[in-house]
Amino acid sequence: MHLSLYQQGEIFRCAFLFGVCLGAYYDLFRLLRAMGFSSKSSVFLQDIVFSCTASVMCFLFAQTAVHGHFRLFVMAAHVSGLAAYRCCVGIVTGKLYKKLGKMYRRVMAVLNGAVCRFSKRIAETYSAIHGKITLKRRIRLEKRQNSAKNRIYCLFLRKRKNF
Repeated sequence: MHLSLYQQGEIFRCAFLFGVCLGAYYDLFRLLRAMGFSSKSSVFLQDIVFSCTASVMCFLFAQTAVHGHFRLFVMAAHVSGLAAYRCCVGIVTGKLYKKLGKMYRRVMAVLNGAVCRFSKRIAETYSAIHGKITLKRRIRLEKRQNSAKNRIYCLFLRKRKNF
């Protein structure tokens, strides 16, 4: 299939913008890393997910824009759009994500401490209430057991007296 120079230019611009969108999509994963999901396994999983979804999106773009034909300039436009996003907007968002990540970790530390203190108070209150309840239940149970033992003992004595 032959494409005119004008059509190639249009496809290149669309592919470049698509590469910029891929850069914004990758920023979501960078945000996750800044928030604390940065262990080796989670980064590996994030990269696999990004690579798979980006390749599927690029394939679908090629299917719709170039009618399924492989054009090297389309892939070059994707990569150049991604690189342009990274060099311009990506630097700013990287610094922003570092600050957001620090704030997120601070807030989570404060919330974690508050939740731990709250759950400790609930546990202490529950154990205090439960301790009183179990003490009352234990006393009632002992009374019942003693009365039951006395009844059995009395029944046993009565039967013995009858003989």
